[in-house]
Amino acid sequence: YPFYFMAVMVSWLEIRLARQSCVITFAKTEGTLAIANNIYKPIFILSMLYFCLIWSWLLKNAR
Repeated sequence: YPFYFMAVMVSWLEIRLARQSCVITFAKTEGTLAIANNIYKPIFILSMLYFCLIWSWLLKNAR
């Protein structure tokens, strides 16, 4: 149960961060866009992998 809650929270944070970064990158110039991409991309990919791992673990346990 705590894992499920954590997964939901992480995904919610992901969506918020993605939206925020999009707004930030659109608001600023191309130079800052490149910087934002370099910062956000690794974090986003890592958290997505983490999220996938949690979900697969949950599905395995559910069966």
